[in-house]
Amino acid sequence: VSGGVLSTAGILASCKSTTASTVNAAFEEDAALVTGGAQFEAMGIKTYEVAAASGLLTDQAVIDTAIAYMNDHIGHLNALNGLLKAFDFDEVDPTNADPDPGVGSVENQTDVINLALGVEFQAATFYFSGIVNQIQSVEARRVFANILPVETAHFTFYKNVLGYTPAINSPIFENLTSGLDIT
Repeated sequence: VSGGVLSTAGILASCKSTTASTVNAAFEEDAALVTGGAQFEAMGIKTYEVAAASGLLTDQAVIDTAIAYMNDHIGHLNALNGLLKAFDFDEVDPTNADPDPGVGSVENQTDVINLALGVEFQAATFYFSGIVNQIQSVEARRVFANILPVETAHFTFYKNVLGYTPAINSPIFENLTSGLDIT
């Protein structure tokens, strides 16, 4: 302050530190959810790896889709880990993940697809719930919003492969919000 007038640099500096602390505080509340999302993605990756190695996938289109979806999960994990790293939280190491427990009971390609359908539905539900009810920071909300439609598309594709009609319908988000307070 010089002669009772605040300098522009001083005003901007105070705004920046206030904004940064507000962003960090909001992300502090979101860190557990972002970590949970990263852990879920790591589990999804491991589940796809185990399913691919099982020899139960016989249709090349299903194999190609499973590989593409596993790569999507790798991208999601990278995005979530990038967010954790940006705010100085520990990243999730996918090598420490276990596959979905259901992987031990699959006996054929249809079982694998049903397992993948369940994993993708759980993921879509998790990200939808986070966006609607839980996430506070813009950064985490943006990452969750980018992941949600991909998980929903995976879920919808598997519904179609399994012959559920219609594969996508108006209650899809109603199903994702079952038990959630979206008021």
